[in-house]
Amino acid sequence: MADNGSERPLLAASAFLCLAAVAFGGASAGAPLRLAVVELCALPALTLALLGAARDRRVDWGVGVLTLIVGTPLLQLVLLPPSVWRHLAASAERSDALAAAGVALGWAPLSLFPAATLDCLLALIAPAAIFLATTQLTSRGRRRLAGLWLASASAGLVLGMVQLSQPDGGWAYLYVPTNPGSLVGLFANRNHQAAWLLALIPISAGLAAPELLASDSRKRAAAIAIGALAPILAIVALAAVRSRAGVLLAAPAAVGALAVLAGSRLPRRTLAILAIAPLIAGAAVAAFASGPVLDRFADQPRLEARAETWPAVVDAGRGVMPLGSGVGSFDRVFRAAEPLGLVGPTFLNHAHNDYLEVWIETGLVGALVLAAFLVWFGLRVARAWSPSGSRLARASSVSAGLLMAASAVDYPLRTETLACLFAYACGCLVPSRTAAESAA
Repeated sequence: MADNGSERPLLAASAFLCLAAVAFGGASAGAPLRLAVVELCALPALTLALLGAARDRRVDWGVGVLTLIVGTPLLQLVLLPPSVWRHLAASAERSDALAAAGVALGWAPLSLFPAATLDCLLALIAPAAIFLATTQLTSRGRRRLAGLWLASASAGLVLGMVQLSQPDGGWAYLYVPTNPGSLVGLFANRNHQAAWLLALIPISAGLAAPELLASDSRKRAAAIAIGALAPILAIVALAAVRSRAGVLLAAPAAVGALAVLAGSRLPRRTLAILAIAPLIAGAAVAAFASGPVLDRFADQPRLEARAETWPAVVDAGRGVMPLGSGVGSFDRVFRAAEPLGLVGPTFLNHAHNDYLEVWIETGLVGALVLAAFLVWFGLRVARAWSPSGSRLARASSVSAGLLMAASAVDYPLRTETLACLFAYACGCLVPSRTAAESAA
């Protein structure tokens, strides 16, 4: 897909999907109709991307990794004869319960909760479509999608300002439950809003970098504004979001964005402006809004409670090895295996560590698929930061890395919005299909 004319339908379908993901994909659960809208909106982009891939002779092996990711929950839904599934560790209790009730054992899937696994499989449609579409877009098309992501974030910040005027909750909060009193924007969870803002800081740098060298002074001024204002707004907004993970990852996000810009051979004065801007914003937050942020870190018992559950998650995972309990089954499986010492008035709907959650839901198969992805990701990041790599690819590697880091203490990629942004960032790591393009 080398010319702009043939790219337009795919770009339009991808942009439509991005807007749908932002508007309706801000919750990880509890909004099935909104998620269904995103999945339906993904079908045009997915169809065009698959048709384009069928005509394309070059296939990145990231498509193979994507196939493994999608294939994992799909295989967990395949019906197996009782002579097979009853001997799997995850199904042992199910087999004993049916036998005790006098119910004949029939064919059943590997997943203990196939409805939840099917929901997760359908949720993969949108990010899969974004990834496949992005790999086929030119650099110009990818940059247009980047601009759309940033514009969407700006709209979310405007909504967030209205939310701050409704500390007890109100119409501006789009999901229930949520975090009233925090700037959650288009999300249900303040941590996901923070991850969204952080992931877009390097994207803004990658989008602005080429224009910083433009001969047109107006384009340069606009690029400097984008490169400086985006991290300023994100850092100030993080103070309103009051996410602990967001505050801790703000510095790596800013450093990553500066690394993207530093590779652009920019004048020292321009680099100084772009470096000082987030420092000023951080100093202002520290001086005038540090109290609420520090209060969040003072909530030590809740912080420790999450970490205390992780060994129990590992133990629960051992009980369903080697193939796991089924994608989407964590909350039900963990509640059944949760030690009495951890039982309280609240329960974990997720492990708050997506790597452990993948372990308990997919077992050794998921671990191998994750390893395959990390190998592909590492090789693509190395290429992005080589002399021939594009600035948008470098920015995307930082953005994806931030989301992966956030996944160690949360579950951002369980939301459609962030899953699609992550898929876009991974797609930008694949070299553009346009033969005439240089690194841009």
